[in-house]
Amino acid sequence: AWINNQEELSQQLQELGVNASKVRWRFKSTSYPMENGTVLPGLKINGKTTAVCILEPKEGPPQREELALYSSGSPISSKPM
Repeated sequence: AWINNQEELSQQLQELGVNASKVRWRFKSTSYPMENGTVLPGLKINGKTTAVCILEPKEGPPQREELALYSSGSPISSKPM
């Protein structure tokens, strides 16, 4: 894959603990105008991944309402602390 040739980007992903194979990459052809009036072809690349952050570890299994929040795609509890 092209990411293997991008040492700086690969290093940054590694420092963040993100496996490059877990990133969804989008490539788009574009062009870049130069100051002298010429236009150079280019490629714009966007990457997305999912990160999970545990704000406060809890003991024991999740409660029923917490499971409902996880299954809806939102890992954030609506219960007051």
